[in-house]
Amino acid sequence: METRASHVAVGAFVLFLLFGGLGFVIWVDKYSEHTALARHFVRFLESIQGVAVGGNVLFGGIPIGQVTAIAVDPQNTSMARIDMAVEASAPIRSNSVATLEAQGFTGGVLVEISRGTEEGTLIKDGAEIPTRYTAIQHLLSGAPALVAKGNELLDDAGKFLTAENIAAAKRIVANFQEFKALVAVNSEKINTTLDQLAAAAKQITDTNAEYRQLGADLRAGGARLGAQVDSAAPDIHTLSSLVSIVSNSVNRIFQENRQAIDQFSTTGLYELPSMIAEVDIVVRTVKRISSEIAQDPAQYFLQDRQSGYQIPPAKRPGR
Repeated sequence: METRASHVAVGAFVLFLLFGGLGFVIWVDKYSEHTALARHFVRFLESIQGVAVGGNVLFGGIPIGQVTAIAVDPQNTSMARIDMAVEASAPIRSNSVATLEAQGFTGGVLVEISRGTEEGTLIKDGAEIPTRYTAIQHLLSGAPALVAKGNELLDDAGKFLTAENIAAAKRIVANFQEFKALVAVNSEKINTTLDQLAAAAKQITDTNAEYRQLGADLRAGGARLGAQVDSAAPDIHTLSSLVSIVSNSVNRIFQENRQAIDQFSTTGLYELPSMIAEVDIVVRTVKRISSEIAQDPAQYFLQDRQSGYQIPPAKRPGR
């Protein structure tokens, strides 16, 4: 009895699946009749790796169809052609652009169609959609070259990591450790030297400031001196005029007394020494007389206090 009941349940389940599948087929057929599809294609010059038949086609991020075929373009064998079946109601315009975009982390690639602008016209069924290359396409197309560059880099790194280079690197590290220890030992001296350098830099800065101030003072002094020179210019001009007048007067005096000056230079100049000698004799005589008068005036003038003044005898004229 129990075995018969299980067979009945299995049969009922199988019938349910058959009727469900038939209903789904009828629903899909009915939906396909009510949903009109348009055929479009795109062409790419670079790699389209990751695109698969049945992949999604998006219009501004909204699914509108699927990829129906992928092949080499018969008109230009250097390009790849992707055929698509999309909803005919999708407003794909003449300025819409198709690109390849990564589909999450699954590794697939889908076709993304931009919405375009109102300036573009709606394209007809079977028309080609312009394409634009994205970063993922460049990445996929450049992956082999990138791998080759990476291999070359690894080869160069292997050539660099030789025994000699490794030994040299060890010596560099050892020298650095020695230098680090030397710096730690002489840290106090280094700090003192740095302080001295800082003090010297400050002194240089102060000296520079003093030089700048001196320059400013010199410029100010020059300005004041220029002002004083400008103010003294009239006095200098007046002094120059006076000097000219005095010079002209001296010249006129020399011109008026040129005869007397010439006579003095020819005759009187030679008699001048004898005149100076006679004047010297007169001066000494006067000094001697003055000394005698100062010692004894009565003796000098009266000659004898007892006998009085004696009239000196008159000198006879010589024959």
